[in-house]
Formats: sequence, C-alpha cells, structure tokens
Amino acid sequence: MERTQAVPILQAYEQYERGFGGVLVRMLRNRNLAWTGTARTLLPLTGRCWSASTCGMVGHGRKELTPALVVDFATVLGVPADTLSVILGIDLPDTARTEPLA
Repeated sequence: MERTQAVPILQAYEQYERGFGGVLVRMLRNRNLAWTGTARTLLPLTGRCWSASTCGMVGHGRKELTPALVVDFATVLGVPADTLSVILGIDLPDTARTEPLA
C-alpha cells in the first residue's frame, strides 16, 4: 500500500525530550488526545482537573511524574496503573486504583 500523504512534521511544542513523560504524552497523542483533549478527558474519567499545560510540562520533563499522575495517565490510556508504574519506576500507594475503568 502506498502512502497518500507524507508523515506530518511535528510542531515545535510536540517535540519532547527523551524520557517517560514524553513517551506518555506521545501515547496520548496516538489516541488523538492533544494537551487540551487530555485535560478534558481526565476530568470525567478520574474526577481530577488538570490544565492542558500540565500535560505539556509532563511531556517536556518540567513536571515530575507523581503516583497520582501515573494513575491518571493509566486510566486514560486504558492500561493497569501498576504495570505503568513498574515501567516508569514509580511506586504507587496501596490505595491507588490500579485497574483501568471499563
């Protein structure tokens, strides 16, 4: 199958440094969730309100990934939070919900 269009060049603000934050934000982008879409999706799924810039700061490594952020990312991505926490090397509290919402 031939490509009908070239691979789009990423905007400067979507070019993330190497690191887990950038990987997570790119995973959200692969699900058609830009920063604003992520913020709008997080509130109904997690009950927590993020700003769009928080997502960008995580992607650029300016905001530390906390256990609460890992659980929120896992919920939106539809993966178990404990799996994501092991990959990221971040310990989750025992009270954290680890299974994604159905």
